[in-house]
Amino acid sequence: VRIEGQLGTWPLGGGGIPISGFRSSGVNQPVVQVANAITRRSELTNVFILGTNGGTNQHGFYTPPSGISALHLDRVYVESCGGSGFKLEHFTFSTVLNNCHANLCDEHLFDIDAFNSPCMMLLNCYASRVASGKYGYYVRRGEVYFLNCNGVDFGERIFKIGDQAIGVAHCHLEHCNMEAFSQIGVEVDFLS
Repeated sequence: VRIEGQLGTWPLGGGGIPISGFRSSGVNQPVVQVANAITRRSELTNVFILGTNGGTNQHGFYTPPSGISALHLDRVYVESCGGSGFKLEHFTFSTVLNNCHANLCDEHLFDIDAFNSPCMMLLNCYASRVASGKYGYYVRRGEVYFLNCNGVDFGERIFKIGDQAIGVAHCHLEHCNMEAFSQIGVEVDFLS
């Protein structure tokens, strides 16, 4: 399955930005959800996802606990969701997020629970403006590799690694940039 949008420019400047996309039509439900664990090689490219800040389950892009494999997101921009920008749960193996951007969501911008999921990678991703008390990147458990991931333009916390209540996370951060946070750059849970 491959969905590819068009690139364009914003009226305020900046090129190469997705102008095709999905807009939420309701509250408290994901804007885009991939729920078929049997599907292999799902791709979403050059897409803008816009929420309405309507409820904690309104994630921009969501994979539920049934999981997905061989998922590739490239140039996906998520903004103004009531939940997380990107929420990936369980069995998200062989998943790549490349040039993905999340901004102004009410929960964590990238919320990852990569339970039993090797081969998860985020490349050149950006957590922009983070809600109070939330993280730009939150890896609850699993193994995740970050390369050139950046954040934040505004917010208190950037990275949280691990959630001892459910498991252990192992993350590799390479060439990641942490700026403009007011409290925590990287927080590592006791067991991770």
